Amino acid sequence: QSTWGNMNKQIGSIVKSANYQLRNISRIRKYLDEANTIKLVTSLVFSRIDYCNCLLYDVPEYQLRRIQLIVNHAARLVFKKTTFEHVTPLLKKLHWLPVKFLIKYKIALMVWKSLNGLAPEYLNDLLEVNTQLSRSQYVNTLVVPKTNYKTIGDKAFSISAPKIYNSLPVELRTMNSIYSFKKGLKTHLFNQAFE
Repeated sequence: QSTWGNMNKQIGSIVKSANYQLRNISRIRKYLDEANTIKLVTSLVFSRIDYCNCLLYDVPEYQLRRIQLIVNHAARLVFKKTTFEHVTPLLKKLHWLPVKFLIKYKIALMVWKSLNGLAPEYLNDLLEVNTQLSRSQYVNTLVVPKTNYKTIGDKAFSISAPKIYNSLPVELRTMNSIYSFKKGLKTHLFNQAFE
């Protein structure tokens, strides 16, 4: 089976599972306050969306849209809004990243952990710190390997991860606290998503 076929199957599985959980939550929504609804959505729905979502980096927009619709539905469920309600203000209020940026967040965090000795060895082996730049240019920059396979090769972690990490502001890449990095990374991506 082709890689795209596998991805389509994986996304279908995510959508089916997340929709099932949302339907269950919607049945008891009237008995829940907002805070507990958010907790349920986070634990039952986002856990499905977050699982292995790094593999979905750079898939076609129409595929990510299927997952984004789940997130939009969840936001409307939290605030008891109809499908006609504009969802962007709801996502902002919840401080939820759109799926496209959620994937970038996960990959960038994995890179930071790798560079700081907090990730499995096999991930470290996929990343190479760039030592060819001058001292003034070198700030935790990673080598981006070349690939001949533009459609599939560019999606590999060894290529997508350095691209995403190198695009982050210097002040983020030089943070040595995981708490500060996660907070700063989410703020950076949130501003990008909703600018």
